[in-house]
Amino acid sequence: MTAGVGYARFNPTGDARAQAVATEFIEGPAALSGSNKGVFNVGAGVEGKLSDTWGFRLDARDYMTGTPRFGLPSPLFPASGVAHSLELSVGLVYHFKH
Repeated sequence: MTAGVGYARFNPTGDARAQAVATEFIEGPAALSGSNKGVFNVGAGVEGKLSDTWGFRLDARDYMTGTPRFGLPSPLFPASGVAHSLELSVGLVYHFKH
């Protein structure tokens, strides 16, 4: 079992920035900016033995952060909640012998 905290930076692409400036929203064009968010993650994994030297590892981790708003006001972008980013990984393990 693992757990941790971190930091995430969400940046809109250049195309998204250009599209937002060119689009007429209710309150006129919008200028997108990056969003900084704290991240909490939890995960678990298992390790198995294939031989005396080789093994494998399977891991799953969920990174949770607040929904990025990209500098948009709430009436224009009424998104809220938690964004989840699930990471699954498989690895080959080599056990060094003494």
